[in-house]
Amino acid sequence: MTDLPCLRDDDPETWHVQVFRSVDSNSVKGFPKDPKDATSKNLACGKNVLIDMSIHAAYVNAIRAAQRFIYIENQYFLGSSYNWNQHKKLGANNLIPMEIALKIANKIKAKERFSVYIVIPMWPEGDVPTCVTTQRILFWQYNTMQMMYGVIYKALEEVGLEKEYEPQDYLNFFCLGNREAEDGKTLL
Repeated sequence: MTDLPCLRDDDPETWHVQVFRSVDSNSVKGFPKDPKDATSKNLACGKNVLIDMSIHAAYVNAIRAAQRFIYIENQYFLGSSYNWNQHKKLGANNLIPMEIALKIANKIKAKERFSVYIVIPMWPEGDVPTCVTTQRILFWQYNTMQMMYGVIYKALEEVGLEKEYEPQDYLNFFCLGNREAEDGKTLL
């Protein structure tokens, strides 16, 4: 292996990247049985399963520490249902969408440029796109996006920039996909 140059943390050309993974008691052995022990280890209890909440905490910390942009790829992107226009009691209470929206709002108020890029599949993994579960997930993702764009627009209004900018100047969602030609060959 060749020697790579080492950059200092304060070098503006340095990037910091974090990769997160989540697990629950169905996918890993050794989780505590006692809920009190689980709580002390940052595990949440729900639906007869223990969930490692460290990924959630890591996302929140990374969002709060971001300086210029956030890039997220995830299988699903929904949450912060407590702030949706409807279905507030759905229980999709993770803070990540709201943390992102508030980060953008704070950057707008500070008149600092900031961008968020979120990549999700066109159709969530599972059944065909028209099945009920897939359509529900898409609906909840829509509500999440709507809530986030609302928070961002309100911040633009508060600083009088709603005529110059729109929420999509700060937050964008993308879906990666393949195209196939009529002969069945995949086009890149």
